Amino acid sequence: MSAFYLTNKAAEGVSLDLLPSFHLNEDTPDTSLADAGWRYAQFMNTGARVLVRWKNNRRWLSAWSNFVTDFEVHHIDTVADSDGVIWTAKGEPHDLRLYALADRVAEREGCI
Repeated sequence: MSAFYLTNKAAEGVSLDLLPSFHLNEDTPDTSLADAGWRYAQFMNTGARVLVRWKNNRRWLSAWSNFVTDFEVHHIDTVADSDGVIWTAKGEPHDLRLYALADRVAEREGCI
């Protein structure tokens, strides 16, 4: 499967790699985040991650002369369960606006 990137050209070309759901499922006690559509996105230059979910919208981006789909972005938080195991949780909203070509999102809808 080819890489799938999220970007924001207004933020000086920030690009993130959208990771498959199993990466998130390995870091959570259940699959509830992935089942709700959340995925890890990893900054390509640092390896840092955020949680993203596509907004199921389609808007025209004149700079690309194409339709894009926006993504909701949240910081990653951590929680500990009763046994002291630390898990990933959805944190506060992130101020970064990310989007991808709408056609690419539609192609991947069933895969991500």
